[in-house]
Amino acid sequence: MQSRSEPPANPLEIVAMGERIKDRIAERLQLTDDQQDKLEHLGRAYRATQRDAAKKHLEEMRAVLTPEQQQKFEGMKQAHRGGPRGGHPPLVGLNGGPEDANAFAPPPLPEDES
Repeated sequence: MQSRSEPPANPLEIVAMGERIKDRIAERLQLTDDQQDKLEHLGRAYRATQRDAAKKHLEEMRAVLTPEQQQKFEGMKQAHRGGPRGGHPPLVGLNGGPEDANAFAPPPLPEDES
């Protein structure tokens, strides 16, 4: 079993986790079949709205970028999708350079000055 801080690596595990959560909510709230169907429909509609919003956001971002930046951005997205654990970027940079390898890395923590 995985710890709470470590997300599932396998997309099927994510789906199974979502199903268990839905089942637990339905049981604890004693939802009828009709209520469960309506909530499922609401969830699908919400996810579709989020996909549409994300697509629009990416289109707006691309409009701000130069053609060269757009090309590099697309490469960053591809690297992010294809990385280990289903979404993290690979350790090797897009162009082999260290600046690309850390494109999605969080900023370093400040040095302890004690």
